[in-house]
Amino acid sequence: GSSQQHGCKSSRAVDASDLDRKQRILVVDDDAGQRRVLRAMLTKDGFEVDTAEDGSQAVKAVQKVKYDAVLMDGFMPNKTGWEATAEIRSREKETGSRRPITIIGVTGASGDDEKKCKEAGMTDTILKPISRDKLTAKIREWISKAEALRCDSPDPSSTPPPSAKEPPRPAAGSSQLRVLVVDDDAGHRMMLRAMLARDKHQVDTVDNGAEAVKKAAKVSYDVILLDGFMPHMSGWDACKEMRACEAA
Repeated sequence: GSSQQHGCKSSRAVDASDLDRKQRILVVDDDAGQRRVLRAMLTKDGFEVDTAEDGSQAVKAVQKVKYDAVLMDGFMPNKTGWEATAEIRSREKETGSRRPITIIGVTGASGDDEKKCKEAGMTDTILKPISRDKLTAKIREWISKAEALRCDSPDPSSTPPPSAKEPPRPAAGSSQLRVLVVDDDAGHRMMLRAMLARDKHQVDTVDNGAEAVKKAAKVSYDVILLDGFMPHMSGWDACKEMRACEAA
């Protein structure tokens, strides 16, 4: 409704008055030279930059500071970037965070690296050697997507806790839909949620087919957006199981 739209505008106005706040990035790399280079690139483009030299430090840092994005190397001692990302995502799930932090994996050209990044829950990847223009463009792209999401989904702290009952269905004739987004890629989930929420649809997200089957059994969705290739249970297997439940 109009009140929702007004709330969105006012939050944008607050953001506009807060333009002096520099966007804060965490650079995670065990190579001191690489940390220096990335810090210099990002500082030059107006970001505030913190650094960590392994995955363990990164996990601790994101618990203390609300970063706009994390630039994460993969191969590191103590805890790899993939392990750190998986741990950060697991903590987000435990706390019920609706705004996953943007984590960009820094990878070599091997497809295996990209696969590891996706499986760990990284939002996106960037290939070495890194150019300043590409790096800044990628970070700004994901920050703006996160900002759109922040505007379009209510702050969990400002909304009452959900009741055990299913939320009310949209009124007959209403164009608002109840949508379930199923994708193991955190970046895709974030982007689809933002796009759908902007059109005032009610959106839930899960990251694998097994969770989708459970959700669909509890909630009557108008639309389910289902990715095919996912761990635990593929989208096709999940779809078959949902159809079997409907037929039962």
